Amino acid sequence: MKKNLILLCLCILTISCSKDDETYVNPINPPAWLLGTWQADTYEDSRTGFEITEDDIIVLSGSGEISQKDHLKSMHDSSVSMGILEINNEEHFRLELNYPEGNTVMFSFSKIDDQQISWYKTLDEVVTLTKQ
Repeated sequence: MKKNLILLCLCILTISCSKDDETYVNPINPPAWLLGTWQADTYEDSRTGFEITEDDIIVLSGSGEISQKDHLKSMHDSSVSMGILEINNEEHFRLELNYPEGNTVMFSFSKIDDQQISWYKTLDEVVTLTKQ
């Protein structure tokens, strides 16, 4: 009986500490002025840009799409710990994803007007994107 009680306590402890109990909270919250589909006019690939929703940044390139929301959820489900920094105001938005191995992916945008934004592709390259 004592063994069964210990076994039962271990099972309850294991279940209560399960990773499945962790609630994932999506950290992506772009401002209203950034919502929509934005594309660059300066690239040969006419589908270079972003689709930005209330809770996602989807990278558009050629025929492919990469959802940052899905990517972050996948990393969370794989127990990969990441640093996430979001700076959000009326004219600028920046999301930094800091991976454990030291890599950082940054999405940085500034509002030009209601139809155009600047995308800071690199520190030296700024691309104008037009709302579609």
